[in-house]
Amino acid sequence: MSWIAGRCAGLLEECMEVLERLGVDDYARPVEVLDGSSLGMHYRHVIEFFGCLFKTEVAQEGVVKVCYDHRERDLRIERDLDYALGLSRGLVHRLRDGITQTRLELIIETDQGAPLAVETNLERELAYNLEHLVHHMALMRIGVKSLQPGFSISNHFGLADSTRRHRNLSA
Repeated sequence: MSWIAGRCAGLLEECMEVLERLGVDDYARPVEVLDGSSLGMHYRHVIEFFGCLFKTEVAQEGVVKVCYDHRERDLRIERDLDYALGLSRGLVHRLRDGITQTRLELIIETDQGAPLAVETNLERELAYNLEHLVHHMALMRIGVKSLQPGFSISNHFGLADSTRRHRNLSA
């Protein structure tokens, strides 16, 4: 398992722990400071990005095609905490087991009509998903604090590793 895959798995586990403690009602509740989106909506978005990376189409030439634009947008993930946690456990297991895809092609839908294909690799896409996850964790942190001001959450939840390192050096 790569460092990036392990870090993604660890952050997903942190999300799961926070969401389990928070509970079903607050998971799906609209949050005013998040423009009415719920924690579940943010978590669904992240889960589906990882899902896009793992649910891939292999072209004839052996290149794996990944398209984040073609997410399912499964509302059950954002409304049903148990379902979301089950999917998360599957993703964590997959990340920890190791992934062997090598040649990837990122497909980006454009306004020009034809999709754009960009050569990439698994580590790069995991790094993208890692940063994307941290970004949404930061938003979720704001939502959690808005819903339950006294809720105990790690100071590192939703904080980029580079920011944490910088703060440690500056302290």
